[in-house]
Amino acid sequence: MATKRSRNSQAQSTTPTDQRDFVASPKQWQSFLQILNRPARVKPELARLFSTTPISRRPVKQAPLHRSN
Repeated sequence: MATKRSRNSQAQSTTPTDQRDFVASPKQWQSFLQILNRPARVKPELARLFSTTPISRRPVKQAPLHRSN
């Protein structure tokens, strides 16, 4: 088991390094820059989602206690 764990840890530690390099042709790079420079799109669904109180911060509603006779 220790060998498997160390292999997984090693793979996880090299992943961020592998993902920092971005290789693109000049045409792909220009397309990428155009996408980054365009105006942001307003998405009403996301605006509504982020304007509500998160579930984790809402008060807890307790169910009424029912007593059987």
